[in-house]
Amino acid sequence: MKSELTSFSGVRLIPVTPGSFIMGSPQHEVGHEFWEGERDVTLTYEFYLGATPVTHRQFELVTGENPVRMFAAHPKTAGDAPVDSVWWQAATEFCAQLTEIDPAGEKFDPHRHQAMQMVESDQPANTVVQVFQKGYALNDRILRPALVTVAKG
Repeated sequence: MKSELTSFSGVRLIPVTPGSFIMGSPQHEVGHEFWEGERDVTLTYEFYLGATPVTHRQFELVTGENPVRMFAAHPKTAGDAPVDSVWWQAATEFCAQLTEIDPAGEKFDPHRHQAMQMVESDQPANTVVQVFQKGYALNDRILRPALVTVAKG
């Protein structure tokens, strides 16, 4: 795993390695709330995590919209502020669009696509004519290639 990745929109991602830790706070800690009980957590695989909160500007660059009205009212200062109060669906769509490979109509690229079959088509040779499963990438690193059907020559 690379030590750090930066997406096209400037979202910086850092690796989180497998391991165990205790999450929560001890009961005797000042300010402890009942829902903050300590528990063992084990991470079984590595993944990337945003190094900082996503900003309004980054969110809008990736999704094409900003669901928070504050950005429109204060575009010069709000752009660098963290996005908050977004629906779960909007957050998951942001993550998917940040990394999604959806190559329908593009020229076949063996580094980003995996051809499942080739078919006769009106499309030019080596054009992706169907996507069975979208792929995912972070910068130049392919996490999962898109599974596609490609036009024959």
